[in-house]
Amino acid sequence: MVLFPDLGAEDSWTTKMLTLRKQGIDCAISSLKGIASEEDVANGFDLADYLLKWPVTEFQSWSQSDNSTDIAEWSEAFDSRGS
Repeated sequence: MVLFPDLGAEDSWTTKMLTLRKQGIDCAISSLKGIASEEDVANGFDLADYLLKWPVTEFQSWSQSDNSTDIAEWSEAFDSRGS
């Protein structure tokens, strides 16, 4: 399982991840900081905010053609389309 903490809440999510791991759940954290602007951080953006930013059909198309879970690559893929 990959956890995407809200911007600014990474420390508390790290604690949650460690608790989940102690319960035998395989999980990791992926940071949204690689795509976040200062305004995004100030507003505490979360994954849903970025999913709403780009059309679902484009996200689905990209995710099916590239097995990468790297959020920075995902951001670059959508930002390069000129929106």
